Amino acid sequence: MTRALAVYRDYVAGRFWPLFLASVLGWLGLLLLDATVEIPMLCTSGRDALSDVSSILAAVWSINGSATLLLSWLLMLAAMMAPLLAPSLMHVWDRSLVERRMRAALLFLLAYALVWMLALGLLQAAALVLRILAGREVVALVLALVLALVWQRTGLRAQLLRECHARHALPAFGLRADLGSLRFGAAVALPCIGACAGLMLVPLASPTAHLPLMVAVSVLMVVERYG
Repeated sequence: MTRALAVYRDYVAGRFWPLFLASVLGWLGLLLLDATVEIPMLCTSGRDALSDVSSILAAVWSINGSATLLLSWLLMLAAMMAPLLAPSLMHVWDRSLVERRMRAALLFLLAYALVWMLALGLLQAAALVLRILAGREVVALVLALVLALVWQRTGLRAQLLRECHARHALPAFGLRADLGSLRFGAAVALPCIGACAGLMLVPLASPTAHLPLMVAVSVLMVVERYG
């Protein structure tokens, strides 16, 4: 926890203050948007619910609007993941030529964000299916917590977490350098998604306690990353 707090102090005063700013703006945006997804009345369960999943997902997309959903996922990504990116972004920055640093960083972030946005869509759908099968929000939340705790203890999850911190050689010149930054962004995002998916499912499974659970999960991930 002490080291995690020191990292946040470095964000505010150091060269990665834009990550801190992105996280703050993400949280403010979520508060203003109240990024909970409206879900139609779930009046079926069991086999009937499974057969209606696709129609309910379509209704959720229609009721909330694609722009609102995408914005909520983008704000969630900025709020929760920006504080975790300093080591990887530092690697991109330090391994790029001076005149290409900003471009390389932006390409890395673009690839990272695109992969995560796709994952958040799938996690949102998984959370909805969990709520349909559970029938009640509190049951869905308990199930999500159990799944997250079990996943946290697996060896595969530990391996994915180590891969989140891996470094890759980055080409220095031309198109190869641009593609290298994009590949590295995706390479960081994919194992990060696998490692964090269980925890991210928890706030998505509980629209009522969405924001407090997001804060708790975010703190846990920062402490795990830097603690």
